[in-house]
Amino acid sequence: MIHLITTTKPDGYSNALRPGFSLLEIILAIVISSMVAMMGLHYMRPTGAHSHDQACELTRQTVQFELGRYQGETGLLPRSDLRELNTATYFANGLPKCPAQGGAYQLKGAEVVCPLHD
Repeated sequence: MIHLITTTKPDGYSNALRPGFSLLEIILAIVISSMVAMMGLHYMRPTGAHSHDQACELTRQTVQFELGRYQGETGLLPRSDLRELNTATYFANGLPKCPAQGGAYQLKGAEVVCPLHD
């Protein structure tokens, strides 16, 4: 048979009926909540990287479209740095750069590529 021994402290509370939480309970709650937060951050992080990749791809497709217009009008491909497209006819605000990392798009063959995401 197991006997529970409770002692009474001078302030009138016994060990079994003490108010508040113990240090172990507080540490355990902090550890569990931080693990849940880390799992949430793990699932949110790839979404941002995926968004940057999609933004880069959309901008690359826009430059590719304007390259097709240039080729249709002149019958030629521009240089690899695409400087012929940097006019008000094709890009009034200047040739766009990769929105994710700021790199300049380049021409490889007849394909516009981002050297940072290639």
